[in-house]
Amino acid sequence: MAPHRGGNPPSRNTTLIVVAVSCTLFGVLLISSPKGLVFGSKKTTRVHQNKAVTDQPKTETKLSANGQDISKTVTIRPKEEFHDPVEMPRIGLGTAGLQDSTKLVTAALQAGYRAIDTAAQIAVWYQNEDKIGAVLDSFKQTIPRNEIFITTKLHPEDLGTEPTKNAVSTSLTLLKTSYIDLYLIHAPVCWQGFCSKQPKGDWKESWRAMEDLYREGKLKLLGVSNFWPDLLDELYQFAAIKPHVIQNWCDPFHQDRLTRKWAAERGIVYTAYSSLGTQWSARGKQNPVTNSVVLKSIANRMGKSIPQVVLRWQLQHNLVVIPKTNSAEHAAQNLLLFGWSLSDADMTAIDALEGSNE
Repeated sequence: MAPHRGGNPPSRNTTLIVVAVSCTLFGVLLISSPKGLVFGSKKTTRVHQNKAVTDQPKTETKLSANGQDISKTVTIRPKEEFHDPVEMPRIGLGTAGLQDSTKLVTAALQAGYRAIDTAAQIAVWYQNEDKIGAVLDSFKQTIPRNEIFITTKLHPEDLGTEPTKNAVSTSLTLLKTSYIDLYLIHAPVCWQGFCSKQPKGDWKESWRAMEDLYREGKLKLLGVSNFWPDLLDELYQFAAIKPHVIQNWCDPFHQDRLTRKWAAERGIVYTAYSSLGTQWSARGKQNPVTNSVVLKSIANRMGKSIPQVVLRWQLQHNLVVIPKTNSAEHAAQNLLLFGWSLSDADMTAIDALEGSNE
């Protein structure tokens, strides 16, 4: 079967991949140099050393005084970096399967989004790097480039050294930018129906090419999508520059706990895609997230929407979220995740939905 539009692959045991969005925004992720950084500051001394990063990054999540509300900032402190600190927003706009990318990205930027997630132009469920680039270019007089966080991804048919470098060059041109904030390997291999041609190389060659581009400043952060712990172990041992971000499918009924635990133990940021259950719909199944009695009860009691409850649940688990919507109104609502919190009882109730048939 061909991959469904707007989705990412379901699990490592699945022979079919459906790849989705990853955008990250609002709330801020600071990736800093070994010299450190004053919390919340955007100014640090530039670090440039032609050496590989060998230590894992360390993450730090700031909580409010009552220990319940979540700060909009997570600080990642690698042993050494080749760039200034990078601020990665914690809520972003996903753009897979958007009916009108130009309209939605424009509305999102106007609503306050400062991170946009896309993928290679050849990914049939995206095909919007050019549109996003045009929108960002139209905002350059009012929103400086360094205030926008752009994520895009390498299509698996471009795995290999030279194909990866060519793909990055294409993305830079289409997005009308000189650098990409976060670049992900979208999938480790070509599943059946996922690629129009077989790749010339493998993900390890691509990672080495990405490390080169990282040192050149064309890529600010590196990561992977649709990798699970066994393959992540291999990547972690292989990589000279450790991954900064992992992006996988995670919703209340598919919580990807092993990968989240793996990432947390190494201080790597975990980004959840398909937070609102679009992967279930892409597989021809009823979406359990939007139909959940538990989630609906919590949302009604708190005066929130189900998406807001799910996204807040993920933030309280220290995840980055990248919800996609075709509604400008819903996109704006998805930013309203701070200043309130879910109780321990609510968190436990949502945690219990993993694998359930509710």
